[in-house]
Amino acid sequence: YMNQMPDAIILGLSNAVDGEPPISLNTENGSCSAVSYRGIGYKDINEDRIVILPEGEIFCVIDGMGGPGEGYKAANFLAEAVSKLERITPQIIQDLLVRVSKRITLECSKPGAGACYLLAQVSLPELKIWYAGDVKLIIIYKDFGIKFETRDHSLLNSWIDAGELDPEDALNHPMRNVV
Repeated sequence: YMNQMPDAIILGLSNAVDGEPPISLNTENGSCSAVSYRGIGYKDINEDRIVILPEGEIFCVIDGMGGPGEGYKAANFLAEAVSKLERITPQIIQDLLVRVSKRITLECSKPGAGACYLLAQVSLPELKIWYAGDVKLIIIYKDFGIKFETRDHSLLNSWIDAGELDPEDALNHPMRNVV
């Protein structure tokens, strides 16, 4: 998968770090780090969750969403389910997401609760990723700079892809948080 061994892999959200140091997973072949930022002025609590399973070299960053008080529940449900994984396959992830979606429907009182996620199995030089939403995976190479491995699943990116929105206009667009 990778021709050049990265010096670090950072899994995190689209905003800057909020004063907390990254949480890391170090393996003999490299390291992964995640950072979290709750945003400025619009959330009272941080709805992000980070799950590291060193035995399976599994790393997950989760960003709750969906209204006041409900995003953190969805993020907790997904983090709890991921923390029980022993291995990852596409079918295991699909089954996990179906179970978590049912739990969100049953236990969240307001419609629209959910979570964006990035799940990675880091067995360098191989890296397997699964994601939905706007959680970022960025690989940093000492000699080659950075490479974005994910592309946001967002309303604005669909407009950009369709030629209906200029990427420069997306930075401050009022719908920039819609995934």
